[in-house]
Amino acid sequence: MKKIFTLTFALLIGTISTVFSQENLEEKNWKISGENTFLINQSSFSNWASGGINSFSGNLVLNYDLNYKKDKWSWDNKIIAAYGLSNQKSLGWRKNDDRLILNS
Repeated sequence: MKKIFTLTFALLIGTISTVFSQENLEEKNWKISGENTFLINQSSFSNWASGGINSFSGNLVLNYDLNYKKDKWSWDNKIIAAYGLSNQKSLGWRKNDDRLILNS
């Protein structure tokens, strides 16, 4: 479990540093825009008459547009990558999101 969180944190930091370094090297013809989303959710039930299952989840989503335009040429690209895990007391760790979308 510690390895998963460490890997997720390292990917997040690596992505953020890559984004900032790309902004400095960006040419006038390329427009790079996007967002990083790191989502954490927890639900906890104690002394709850109706029942319920304690759970914890985390998702990481990267969503970027890389567009090139010069004269009559235009090239639009979109990258979406997502990964998420959830932990329920009775089921353990399970994957709840797993996407890699490349459009060009």
